[in-house]
Amino acid sequence: MGYLSTQGGSISPATLKRALAYGTVVASYTIADFSLDAIKRTDRDQIDDRWHEYKTAMSFDPAGGKFGSPRSHGEHREIQESVSAFA
Repeated sequence: MGYLSTQGGSISPATLKRALAYGTVVASYTIADFSLDAIKRTDRDQIDDRWHEYKTAMSFDPAGGKFGSPRSHGEHREIQESVSAFA
C-alpha cells in the first residue's frame, strides 16, 4: 500500500507489479531480522537500494540465452512485458 500511495492514483499493471516487488523487498527486512525491528531502522533509500538489487537479481535474458532454451515469439513477448514492468 505504501508504494501505491506514492503513485498519485495511477494503478496500471506495471504499477501493481512494481508495488508487489516493493512489498517483497520490505518483507525481506522482516525475514532477515525475524521481527519488525529491521523495518524500524530502515529508510526509503535503503529500501530503494534493495529494490534495485532485487530488480537486478530477477533480470534474465528474455530470449532464453544462457538461462534457458529459446522461446516462442508469444512467450518472448509475455516475458518481455513482465520484465519491462520493473524498468
